[in-house]
Amino acid sequence: MTDVLKSGGWLLLPIVGHALFWIGLVNRVHGLRLRHRVVLPLQLFHFLWVPLASLGWIWGLGFHGPRLLEGGNPTDIPGHWRLVGIAFSLVAVSGIVRWFLLRRRPPASQIVSIRCTIHEIEQELASVPLRGRGKNWRWMSLPGNESLALEMIELELALPRLPPAWDGLRILHLSDLHFTGSVLRPYFDRMVDLALERPADLVVFTGDLLDDERFLDWIPPTLGRLSAPLGCHFLLGNHDWEWGDLPGSRAVLEHCGWHDAGKQTRRLEYRGHPLILAGDERPWLGQGPDWSRAKADDFRLLLSHTPDNLASARRSGVDLMLAGHTHGGQVCLPFVGPIYSPSLFGVKYAGGTFDSPPVLLRVSRGVGGLHPWRWNCRPEITFLTLRTGMAPRKPG
Repeated sequence: MTDVLKSGGWLLLPIVGHALFWIGLVNRVHGLRLRHRVVLPLQLFHFLWVPLASLGWIWGLGFHGPRLLEGGNPTDIPGHWRLVGIAFSLVAVSGIVRWFLLRRRPPASQIVSIRCTIHEIEQELASVPLRGRGKNWRWMSLPGNESLALEMIELELALPRLPPAWDGLRILHLSDLHFTGSVLRPYFDRMVDLALERPADLVVFTGDLLDDERFLDWIPPTLGRLSAPLGCHFLLGNHDWEWGDLPGSRAVLEHCGWHDAGKQTRRLEYRGHPLILAGDERPWLGQGPDWSRAKADDFRLLLSHTPDNLASARRSGVDLMLAGHTHGGQVCLPFVGPIYSPSLFGVKYAGGTFDSPPVLLRVSRGVGGLHPWRWNCRPEITFLTLRTGMAPRKPG
């Protein structure tokens, strides 16, 4: 029995490593400047190939050849298959170690407090804000789907370079609305109603607004209702680049009083101190932000659609970076967390607050999505309250 278990374990590691290899590849390809028609075949292929190859490995080595599941000897595996098995076993061990380290990663020390309020939009509207009763309705009907359970997060963050006069500065961060037409406008109207209930000094949107240019007219009655003393600032994302109307979206948002952070860096004065706000729409759009107007002691805020621009932010001395794009993974398995995240970092920055000195990175799970799939990963809007100085690191 022990030999059978050992043989079964020898089979399991390569299978896990093989799956992790393909998942990691798909995640990272999704982070590149590639059209959906290029990425989708790879995604579909890996969905078919991973289970088929796993079954083939079990069948070919477990019940044929060395018959590992019948007490066979692993040394009887042909040399080339043994090398493949060792390689994928190493991938599995590496992936398991990385997963363990990510799960053990302490919360960012700059978090002073966090408060979350869940709004069941379907119940608050007394209707389901979905178009028709097609596939999206069926997805929403699956148990545990949280696509309409909007979470309002109120997060206090302590930042070492924040001017004392700014203590209490409030930022409303929105990301990834995804106007597809599948989720109807009342959902987004309610989101704005909730956002208006709390004052903000600055409003930012970090991309993926339109998946269909027919919904340009949704912008004025939703985002167009927002305002703030330091202005509303936006950039666009890969879905805007792929399916939206880039000139139209920028023009409508600017007509509504929003400032295009992807177009230029802005120097804002607040209580006697400058705030340098820039946007980064790479790799899909633009050339990256211009920090030439910033002085060494200026506080720097970067809006980026993807967390993949973190390295550039660190080189530029950014204090606070706000991003989206990854949706928190959308599906987070119990005890495992997110599996898929369209990022060069994989799931490392799928969602949450991360300390990467000198940058404090906040990645939103977003409000919408191309598909209404969300399990253990609610959509979010975030109110950030900035505090002066460093928060004491909590023991743990």
